[in-house]
Amino acid sequence: MNIPKQLTTVTILSKLIAGVLFITLPFVGFWVGMVYEKSTTLSPSVLEPSIPASNTAKLEEVAFTDMPDLFNSCISTLNQKEREKEFVINTNEDYQTLLSYLSPSNLCNSLLLPKVNFLNFTLLGKYTEGGGCRVDFERHIFKSDISDEILYNIDVKTSGYCKALTSSMNWILVPKISNNYKVKFNVTHTSTDQSKSAKSETAPSNSTNEIDSCNTMANSHFVSIAKHEVGLGPNGPAMGYWGITFQKGTPLSDYGEPTFDWSYSDAGEYGTYTCSENTITAKLSNRTITATYNETTKILNWDGVDYKIYTIENLKEPSIDD
Repeated sequence: MNIPKQLTTVTILSKLIAGVLFITLPFVGFWVGMVYEKSTTLSPSVLEPSIPASNTAKLEEVAFTDMPDLFNSCISTLNQKEREKEFVINTNEDYQTLLSYLSPSNLCNSLLLPKVNFLNFTLLGKYTEGGGCRVDFERHIFKSDISDEILYNIDVKTSGYCKALTSSMNWILVPKISNNYKVKFNVTHTSTDQSKSAKSETAPSNSTNEIDSCNTMANSHFVSIAKHEVGLGPNGPAMGYWGITFQKGTPLSDYGEPTFDWSYSDAGEYGTYTCSENTITAKLSNRTITATYNETTKILNWDGVDYKIYTIENLKEPSIDD
């Protein structure tokens, strides 16, 4: 095949054109690619889990008022069936029925229920308990206007390895709950102790007799003298009696040390104590309390509150004049 000479001859013009194409074609290709990528980029899609409409309602946290003074220890003797009860009280008539739950004692028989305006408030309560040297009850209330639900979360937080239980009825006042709302109670338990191995296995060198040199304290129960507003508890002002029970060498302590049980407000603490010359050093999980006992007045001053001994032989209400 004969090819015309003009087509095979390399000229200056052909060289120039080839050079220009060699330089410009990569840039043209890059520009075309960028335009194509920009025109075909898709926005990422967000996948939402398929949840029934009734569960998508947002919960709004609701402010509430603690009722730490209500019943205190007077209602702690509920039987098992009553302990499972969830209290949603909207009327004064239902409120007065709580008096039927009082334990039979002079302290509880004289109890008067605090006044509640049930036109504006609802009273909620549920029995919970936890074991340890310190037990706290953390409470939160949530409301959904879409699903018409109230969620009452109670987290029982425990710490320490004391072999005792602390209970609470978790009474709170919330803004008036309509009858069409359903109240759900959710109880959880949280321990702040990571491992029992952290606990010391070395027994104290003191003997039980050396530890408890104040025989008046051993196996005795004390109650606060002031009946109302005896002080501030962990959840606010605490009304009603506070109590302290001292025990000598009980199994509640791993080493047979004297132990105490302090009930105040809607909480309580446990620990061991030493006593010398009517001065008590109480050891709690995270602090120490120094208390004094006056043998003349028979008054125990514990953490700024005065207590008087309360025994089976003396069942009348304690007072300073006794």
